[in-house]
Amino acid sequence: MLQSVNFEGLLDRDNKARVIDVIIDRFAMSPDVEALYSKGNSHRGRPAIPFAALLKIWVYGWLNGIASSHALATEVKRNVELMYMLRGVNPAQHSISDFRTDEHPLLHAFFEYCRSFTEEAWLLIAAEDSTSGERARKVDFPVASETIGALKALDATTLLGAADHDDSSKAASLWDTEIERLKEKVEKLKRQKARLNERLRKMMK
Repeated sequence: MLQSVNFEGLLDRDNKARVIDVIIDRFAMSPDVEALYSKGNSHRGRPAIPFAALLKIWVYGWLNGIASSHALATEVKRNVELMYMLRGVNPAQHSISDFRTDEHPLLHAFFEYCRSFTEEAWLLIAAEDSTSGERARKVDFPVASETIGALKALDATTLLGAADHDDSSKAASLWDTEIERLKEKVEKLKRQKARLNERLRKMMK
């Protein structure tokens, strides 16, 4: 069962997912950031998925060239790095897609946070007697430094302005095109049948 998974044992010390995990969890600790999560402020429907989980999914995707919510939803179920960061949270594809579409203020706040985050800030976290500090100390510093640089390089305008390359949407579009083609073929066959029936009727007079 999922509860028995040793998440800490899933990744080596040189895995960048450990750095993403700590930085996003630290970002999420701010009450001001929590207030930006529009889904979290809604009192309707089921409890909102923690925004930190959805943010980890997208940041992981951006750093690894995955720009499709459909592909990310698949990775959530099989990718050990995402399993480590999400710790049992398993959002549906529509939740992943909606987060990137609906939460631009929160995402812009994260990009700004990354631009101001320094190696010194990482070392301060690692020195803490806290869960974040314990996790940070398990990361080799060169890996942390490289990942911090990659996060700083993320471009909000490009990433948030691009379309969600949702493979399922492409498949739906292709399916719609095929349906239209078949409808046209059926109409053509109906016209041919009508002409044949008319000829047969004339021959029988």
